[in-house]
Amino acid sequence: MGLIEPFVFADSQDEDYNNGYTGHRVRREFSDASPYSIAWGIYTSLVDAGWEVYAATKASCELALPAGAPIKGPPREPKLYTELGIAMCKVGGTTIRFYDSGRQTHGSPPASTWIDMGVTLSQSLGYLATAIFGAGGWVAVDTRQIKSGSTAGWWVIEFEALVPGLEGNGTTVGGPSEFVGAASSVYFINFVWPKGADINIGPAPSGGGYTMRSYQKYGSSPEIYLEALISTSLVGLPTAEIELRPSTGQAEQYPIVHLRRAQDLPAVSRGAYTCIANQFQFLAFRQGIYSGDQLLVSLPYLRSEKCDYAAVVAAANTFRQRFQWAQYVGKAAGAAESGFSHWLGYGDPPNTSPGLYCLRYRPALLTPAETPIVSPAYLGSVAAYPAGADARLVGYLWDSLIVHKDYPFDTRQMWGIKEMQCVGRNAYSGYQATQATLWVAYGDE
Repeated sequence: MGLIEPFVFADSQDEDYNNGYTGHRVRREFSDASPYSIAWGIYTSLVDAGWEVYAATKASCELALPAGAPIKGPPREPKLYTELGIAMCKVGGTTIRFYDSGRQTHGSPPASTWIDMGVTLSQSLGYLATAIFGAGGWVAVDTRQIKSGSTAGWWVIEFEALVPGLEGNGTTVGGPSEFVGAASSVYFINFVWPKGADINIGPAPSGGGYTMRSYQKYGSSPEIYLEALISTSLVGLPTAEIELRPSTGQAEQYPIVHLRRAQDLPAVSRGAYTCIANQFQFLAFRQGIYSGDQLLVSLPYLRSEKCDYAAVVAAANTFRQRFQWAQYVGKAAGAAESGFSHWLGYGDPPNTSPGLYCLRYRPALLTPAETPIVSPAYLGSVAAYPAGADARLVGYLWDSLIVHKDYPFDTRQMWGIKEMQCVGRNAYSGYQATQATLWVAYGDE
């Protein structure tokens, strides 16, 4: 005869549960206006929660010059006056402008850096690269001319940020040049695009980021970790990008998650982001919205002595509106003995459906005192086929509860002595869905 397990609230800040890995429980809100603001919001949330900043990568971009760069002409007197010169690009709000000192004097437009043209194309390109470094700390690492394709003949200067990290992704570089006056026969329109991409004009460099690590230890097994590389991508739609890498080396089992800015979503799906995090886990989602971009990442609390690695990742349309993730894009992976092995989503071997589990009852489930039944946020898997297969519970989400009653998204209230927020509603699974909600503790501790 089985026994009902005592109630478990896997408290990330309690030494009885966290195995000595200390951190903080935090809740942060941030804008979804740009890929950089989303990535920066998640990064700072994880820093505050106690994730380790393990490594940093440098942002990069390529400045494409369809007409190359101007070169000096024969000296002349009197010199001509140019108010704006030839604007090549902008770096962090500073416009880089060419003029010919042997033929011209120039004006003083705001936020401008003036550079003298070279006597050769190579010299002018070198002067431009030096000016960009001075304006924004961008280092030219390669200059080349495109030899084939629709952009044959264009010149490209590849730049890398001087300092690694996300900050370089937030710098505005490039854009259409300015042109004023009929005296010049050349109209320079120069673009910045992500390194290695086709013609894909972007508002900023990309690739700079931080690799964050969360550590965990299960039983007598060696210490393990999960890495989250937080960056931005400008290939296709501009997005914040989170790449997950387990210490097992099986990164291909985990999705690369893209979180989109507001302007690339329908108006109904826009909203500022919330990130609720602790030293083992984070949830990032748009406020007040049950669909759209969202992400749950966790090294969960497990009770099995057999387990040597476990991690769960639920991306896209998942925990906000459904507790079982197989029919969406939810993904997870882990050690075979833990029951997490090959949680790759619906239809993937061994055809398991990962998710959270609650008592199966369609109406709200209340006690005689009219309060809803509260249970741990059980994490488990069940074979998708045959129908009616048993679910296997293997652990718990940190700082989380299942409440067997529907509540509006983002409701905040006390459960026990914890400040908690409703982050998921199983009621959106359809008329047969169990009425239950997922709550996560968010108070800074």
